[in-house]
Amino acid sequence: MMKFIVAYVVFQIIIFTVLIVISSKKDKRFAAAIQKPPPNFEPTNEVFYDPIENIMKRVYYNQFTGERIYLTELD
Repeated sequence: MMKFIVAYVVFQIIIFTVLIVISSKKDKRFAAAIQKPPPNFEPTNEVFYDPIENIMKRVYYNQFTGERIYLTELD
């Protein structure tokens, strides 16, 4: 019975670790900070204050894909 309990706990730890690794790869909040916009991204007039990071951010838009990214405003 003790082997079963130990195996169950080890299995739960493995599953938890795998889920953390997957979420860190998928979640964009863990992505490295981008210093300049990628190709085809143009700045918009949208600038906003991010109260969580305490910084100003500018929205960049890719007209081909419709994707938007938010980069730190340096000025």
